[in-house]
Amino acid sequence: YYHIKFLLIIKYTKRMTRLVVVFAILVGVFTWIVQYLGYKFVPYLSFGLIGIIPVTLPLFVFLAYFITWPIEKLISNSYIKKAKKKLELRKDLKVIGVTGSYGKTTVKNILGTILSEKYKVCASPSSYNTPLGIAKTILCNLADDDEVFIAEMGAKQRFDIQELCLMVKPQIGVITGVGNQHLLTFGSIENLVKTKAELAEYVFDNKGDLFVNVDNELSKQLADDFKTAIKVSVDEEKSCVYAKDIKSTKDGSSFELVYENKSVKCKTILLGKHNISNII
Repeated sequence: YYHIKFLLIIKYTKRMTRLVVVFAILVGVFTWIVQYLGYKFVPYLSFGLIGIIPVTLPLFVFLAYFITWPIEKLISNSYIKKAKKKLELRKDLKVIGVTGSYGKTTVKNILGTILSEKYKVCASPSSYNTPLGIAKTILCNLADDDEVFIAEMGAKQRFDIQELCLMVKPQIGVITGVGNQHLLTFGSIENLVKTKAELAEYVFDNKGDLFVNVDNELSKQLADDFKTAIKVSVDEEKSCVYAKDIKSTKDGSSFELVYENKSVKCKTILLGKHNISNII
């Protein structure tokens, strides 16, 4: 009963449907072959051999995935191509790329909220930070009168960020910090830093603006490599944009935001120095 109920409530996307259909065909054909061979050569085990089917099901899941992968890749590429064309037609659109080992989604949401006070903003929802996720956002969410598009950029290996930069062409880059996440796929800290630097390189080469949170030592080293990067921190000594007079109460936090000898008092319901770091 519960198995049937689960199958009924699961959301079948088009991709999931294609995978399930191929999987069902593979299992059906294999079951028929096993039953036929059993009946033909070992009649007394003709039905007993069916018992091996459940054991082989995980293998058929992998096989179905590899069979459908080329089709899914073609479909994904077509979505990405359409999204790139849509962006190319929007010469007036300001595109901001946000990446980092942590804090991407938080900074994107904060940035979108602040900018929406003055501009019409479209930001990739939740943790949509892959080429296909961003393409879906552009095709489904980006309106003709939007003025700013914020793309969260995720990565698991070298050149993932570069691929996203070539897709959305950000004029502004934000690096939230560099840590040791996804080391299994990156292979080393060096590869991880180089991947996050792909956003910096793209923005730098296209004479855009780069903002780097230097509260983390690795991201500070990255910012030092790009002399025009605007360094952001909760520490005055590290950056040109910083927070001072940080205070926390049960109602939230307050601080003074300083940039080029100008300051403005800020308040937020969020608590914690890390949230102030994300805000600035």
